[in-house]
Amino acid sequence: MSGLEKILKHIEDNANNNAKELIEKANMAAEKIVNKAEEESNAIFIQKIEQCKADVDAFISFSEASAALKKKQIILDSKQQIIKDLINRAKDYIIKLPKEEYFEVILKMLTKYCIGKSGQIIFSQYDRERMPEQFEQQINKAISTKEGAHLEISDETRSIDGGFVLNYGEIEQNCSFDALFLDKYDLLQDEVYKLLFDESTV
Repeated sequence: MSGLEKILKHIEDNANNNAKELIEKANMAAEKIVNKAEEESNAIFIQKIEQCKADVDAFISFSEASAALKKKQIILDSKQQIIKDLINRAKDYIIKLPKEEYFEVILKMLTKYCIGKSGQIIFSQYDRERMPEQFEQQINKAISTKEGAHLEISDETRSIDGGFVLNYGEIEQNCSFDALFLDKYDLLQDEVYKLLFDESTV
């Protein structure tokens, strides 16, 4: 082998060795990049999984809270409806009392709501037609304990469900059952609630 060939051979060997070394370094670098990418991908994947789990937990908590709130609202609405029905039934019970008992209730109401002056008492057409004989005298006897109180039964009638309206000229007092129950509804509601649902009363 000539000197030139030896030189060329040496250059070729060095080139091959350098190339091999570069390839090995490139492979190592590529492997590191791949490993790092896998680690980052795994970390991102785990992070996404944890985020999804957190989102699911939050959704479940929200759903449970919403369901509990809805349940409470349904129970509250049911209680309110029961109370309303009972109050209406109580009013209907009074309206549908036998005639004698009904007008006894009217007399008791008059002792509470009339004032010490002269006026008129107005009934519904239905009550006007069925009231007992000499009921005006019974009225004035019942209210005689109030000084100056005197009532005449008016020929006028009103579209009321029961009870009466007191007319003192410019002053009127609506004592129909609808008006009285509406005026006392909150108080009645509280009392009925205590009787039905308040554990402290049991």
